[in-house]
Amino acid sequence: MVTGGQAESANFEFLKAVDAQLFRWAALAAHYFRTDPNTCVLKLRQFAELMAKDVGARAGLLAETEQAQAQLLGALGRAGYAPRQALDLFHFLRRVGNDAVHEGRDDFAIALNALKIARQLAVWYARSYGGRPALAGGVHAAAGELLAALRGLSALAQ
Repeated sequence: MVTGGQAESANFEFLKAVDAQLFRWAALAAHYFRTDPNTCVLKLRQFAELMAKDVGARAGLLAETEQAQAQLLGALGRAGYAPRQALDLFHFLRRVGNDAVHEGRDDFAIALNALKIARQLAVWYARSYGGRPALAGGVHAAAGELLAALRGLSALAQ
């Protein structure tokens, strides 16, 4: 939801205190899910790229020249700054983001899955780099609501 020009999302609320820009990208992605799954996925790609760059900067792994996301993720993994599970989540968001940009993929199921994965990644980041080691992960709070919206949109399309 966008209120007063600011995006809001219960699923990513904990990020507000960790990184305002990460929260903004995630909240905008959640906002666009219902009406524009392509934009939702694009925002999540931006979210994952910003997060990876932040971790890379903390680790001193950012190249001075433009660095591909896949290269940065490889460097983070090799240096031990991101575990395999987090790297898999980053790569998923990178791949579906590429599909959204280059192939115009506009799929509600992919967008929903990407939102869930982004939340898992956000919890890892908040625990590992955001000073919230005891943050409870939980599940994507509005998954049921999002699935109901998806079913409603699917019924309209038929």
